[in-house]
Amino acid sequence: MSVELCKRARDDFWAIEANRVNRIKPLVAAAVGPYGAHLLNGEVFKGSYELTEKDYMDHHRWSIKTLLKGEPDVLAFETFPRLDEVKAICKLMAEEFPEQCAYIAFCARDGEVISNGDHIRDCAAFCDSFDQVVCFGVNCTGPENVSSLIKHI
Repeated sequence: MSVELCKRARDDFWAIEANRVNRIKPLVAAAVGPYGAHLLNGEVFKGSYELTEKDYMDHHRWSIKTLLKGEPDVLAFETFPRLDEVKAICKLMAEEFPEQCAYIAFCARDGEVISNGDHIRDCAAFCDSFDQVVCFGVNCTGPENVSSLIKHI
């Protein structure tokens, strides 16, 4: 229902002609967090958990299906601390939700690596190679890390 409410608010905003001047129509993103967010122990920012590809896919399938019922413009995979989890999600997307696009944001512990130690360059390269990923980024990191992360990306 949250996706539907956001779309309604966006459409009400967009119906006002003055709001359409010099801008593109806003998108509604439905957010999906990492497995670690469900552990409620800070793992969302550490990524020291490890599951199989199948377990990651099984874990995220229900959330994705539920959010897609509201027909968001894009899925937002945010604050992911592990590249292997994102790879599993992308495989799930390709196999079961091939028409859906997504953006992916990793959380980084410094100016080179995401939370579990995977290099941001490898994360960017993978996301760039996957057609359904339309945007890539980093969140939940210190501002002092941003310039270096951008250079590595």
